[in-house]
Amino acid sequence: MFSDLIACTAGLQLIVELHAAGLEKGPSNPEVRPADQLDALKKREAAWDQLKWAKEGRVPMLNGGLWELYGGVLAQSDGRDNITFRRLPSIYRSIEETAWTVGGFGHPVRDFGIDPAQDQHVLVESPRWSVSMIIGDAATVLTILDFQVWF
Repeated sequence: MFSDLIACTAGLQLIVELHAAGLEKGPSNPEVRPADQLDALKKREAAWDQLKWAKEGRVPMLNGGLWELYGGVLAQSDGRDNITFRRLPSIYRSIEETAWTVGGFGHPVRDFGIDPAQDQHVLVESPRWSVSMIIGDAATVLTILDFQVWF
């Protein structure tokens, strides 16, 4: 009886399938029906099971020698004082590829780390080994912390 109810209700099936996939339901979008979400989830899971991608692409690596891949964002140094960020696309999550560059720091970047979920980028400049934390996207970059690292 209960399984019959789930079997005929796309919204309930979606909840069960999301849990089985180790995923959570995101914010509701009234334009996307639960049946469509369930279909997209099943296609995503089948693609992962068979390692068959809906689309394949290549991202050129810059010659800066520094890169970080975290939270679906690839960040690369150009070897000077710029970092290029590229949000990798996802057909199943409706994420389009976007790229932006943050730069003009006035010094070579020695190392950096990112946390896209919080719009944070941390960089270490060379040769002084000072550290800057930047919060915001390319349009609203704001330095909030700058301190020296002593060895």
